[in-house]
Amino acid sequence: NYHDLDDGVRAGLFTLEAAAEVPLVGEVLAEVTAQWPGLEMPRLTHEVVRQLIGRTVDDVLAESRQRIAEARPTSVADVRHLGRPLIAFSTAMRETDRQLKSFLGQHMYRHQRVAQRSTLAREVVSGLFEMYTAEPDRLPPEWRAASGDVVVRARTVADFIAGMTDRFALQEYRRLTGVDADV
Repeated sequence: NYHDLDDGVRAGLFTLEAAAEVPLVGEVLAEVTAQWPGLEMPRLTHEVVRQLIGRTVDDVLAESRQRIAEARPTSVADVRHLGRPLIAFSTAMRETDRQLKSFLGQHMYRHQRVAQRSTLAREVVSGLFEMYTAEPDRLPPEWRAASGDVVVRARTVADFIAGMTDRFALQEYRRLTGVDADV
């Protein structure tokens, strides 16, 4: 979530100040700007994200230590029969996590620019899958299915595509279709 926060700010989908509507983000932002006034946005965002991650890790460690001390498990069976996780966020951090996810959902994941790129990405992946399954000879030799079995071919093509970087997938799509797709 915090790296998505950083990505959203860098992409211009929202400002760090807008993200301050999430109480913990606002608290950390205020502390960082008070400690280092005039910090450039990339450094400010980096420091806010760094401190948010640190607080989250500290929270899960403290909450987990407390749960372990209360449960005092002596075996794996004890842990399995607890009825709740031993490793978890505190109630306050779970609420912060929920609020941040809600903020990111509204301002990033469902942002129009992100939705457009997601649609194009689906088209690229689907197009590559259709082309490679229809013409497996277009795959690199080491990825060509050994048999004519449709299921084996589909699995091989899916695995090949899953291993692609975004850049390589776009290059392959351009090469195979002649369409200039830019995700």
